[in-house]
Amino acid sequence: MGPVIHPDALAPIEQFLTAIGLPVTRAQLPSDSFIPGVAVRHGALKVDPDQLGSPGDILHEAGHLAVTPARLRGRLDADIDACASALIDDPHLKVTETEASILNRTEPLAIAWSYAAALEAGVSPECVFWEQGYGGQHGGSPQLVMMQVAQGLFPGVLGLAQSGFCAAPPPFGDPADPAPFPKMRRWLAA
Repeated sequence: MGPVIHPDALAPIEQFLTAIGLPVTRAQLPSDSFIPGVAVRHGALKVDPDQLGSPGDILHEAGHLAVTPARLRGRLDADIDACASALIDDPHLKVTETEASILNRTEPLAIAWSYAAALEAGVSPECVFWEQGYGGQHGGSPQLVMMQVAQGLFPGVLGLAQSGFCAAPPPFGDPADPAPFPKMRRWLAA
C-alpha cells in the first residue's frame, strides 16, 4: 500500500464519528486486515493510520456499525457479513425480521451512509470512493458508485430512508421535504 490519500480527512472523520457516538481508537493492526488500517472489534472502530489507504475507509466501516441495531452493534467483529449472518442465525438473540433485513443489507446501507457522513464531516466523498475502494481494486468504478449515491439512485439510499435515517431524495421522496438524503435525521440505529 502506498501513502494514504486524503490524509487531511482523517482528523475531521475521527471527530465526527466520536461526536455521533462511534469513537475511533488508534491501534496497531495486522498488515493483512480485510480493509488495510481499519478494523471492527466487538462493535468498536480500530484504526492504524500507518496502514490506511484512505480515511474514507473508516467511514465505510463506521457505516456498518451505524446502521446495525444498537442491541446488536457491540457484537459486530472482523468480517461484518459473516458476523451479521451469525447474529441472524443465533436463536438466543431472537433477531426480528426488521433487524435481519438490516443485517442482510449493511453493505449498501454503509455505502450510502458513508457518503452522507463524509459531507457532514466536511470532507470530500472522494476519500470514501477512492480508486482502491468499492470494487476499484477489481476493475469497478468507485466514481460511478459515488455518482449513483449522490443522485439517490443507489439502493442503500432508499434503505436508509426506509429505516428512518433520512428522507428519500427526489424523485422518490416527498418533494416538499426540506432535508432529503444526504441530510440525515439520525446517524445511529436505535
